[in-house]
Amino acid sequence: MNTSGQQGSGRDRSKPKDLRSEATIQGDRDASNNRPPGPSSKPSRPGPSSGVRRFFRRRAVGDVYRLNDVEYRLDKKVGSGSGEAKGKSEAWRATQLGPNQRDVFLKVFQSPKQPNEDERNDPEVGPELLRKCERFETRHREVMRRLARQRSGTGALVEPLDFGRPIESLSYIKVYPWVPDAVTITREGVSEWSRPERIVFLRTLMLALWELHGLGIAHGDIKQENILIAKMPIGPVARLIDFDEAFLADAPPRSLDEVEVGTTLMTPEWKVLENPARANGLSGMSLGTRTDLFQMALVLERVFGTGGVTWISREHEDLNDDADYSLAGASPNCSDLGVALPRVAQLMQDCLHRQSTRRPSIELILSTLGVSTP
Repeated sequence: MNTSGQQGSGRDRSKPKDLRSEATIQGDRDASNNRPPGPSSKPSRPGPSSGVRRFFRRRAVGDVYRLNDVEYRLDKKVGSGSGEAKGKSEAWRATQLGPNQRDVFLKVFQSPKQPNEDERNDPEVGPELLRKCERFETRHREVMRRLARQRSGTGALVEPLDFGRPIESLSYIKVYPWVPDAVTITREGVSEWSRPERIVFLRTLMLALWELHGLGIAHGDIKQENILIAKMPIGPVARLIDFDEAFLADAPPRSLDEVEVGTTLMTPEWKVLENPARANGLSGMSLGTRTDLFQMALVLERVFGTGGVTWISREHEDLNDDADYSLAGASPNCSDLGVALPRVAQLMQDCLHRQSTRRPSIELILSTLGVSTP
């Protein structure tokens, strides 16, 4: 989820397009029947082993989704530098309609999708798609339920507003508050920050993680695009967004089928899940809240440090990524992130340990930054 560049130009607040227009109804019917829109399309029933080709109507500005008795109008596609989101979800600036009208950030997931009629009738494809959808829904709803407990907390977690599947769609959608005047963190954007500003930001970012982990949730997708900067009187404050890849710390994924990728693929835990032999007999290699610390250390060194972690290893010079170096036992070289506090560089190095159980606690990091927790 990337909110950079989301300030849109003037937006049409006239009466929204009716999603149930004749063209839209035809498109939805065609999608559910597994064929492209058009009067000449003919249904084609795939065989159990043939694979299923799926067609879906493209969403357009002005379309309205109705979810849990609330309507959302799509206003502008956002997400990447070109203005069009790519990947497994489609991101939109949207308007929540009705008496509580407001701007929101709406994501349309490309996967999983509810099976269409042909897929439901396929004895191999149908049950598997339904299992994936059930697992997807259960995880999202439980993460949202736990996040709701933090409303009296620091406010550093941008909590989702709504989730589900509109009745007229096979796709799931998720709705977040629109965060005005916030930008994603970049190396260029923080280059002129003073030491006190860096400390304020790092404290609030670690408090966000501390609160999230206290709810029994691992973020699972810590990256620059998911860390916002909000300008406050005390200085730049962190806002953590996008919990779409989050998983429950007390029920972490234990196979690749259970993982919604995210940036967990850039951690030693993911590599071991992918190939258990890479654990080399080590314990403490399962996904959990301290998986976030590995991701966080990489982001902080990239933004506040030297531009990226350097690894000291004479034996392994041609490995693919940070997780591979960590698994190989190479030593990371990290900076103090420009805060000139004792132990910060060492803590960042410890966050990159190949065994998650050997990584420091959030409380220790906060204490080093001068913050005490209950």
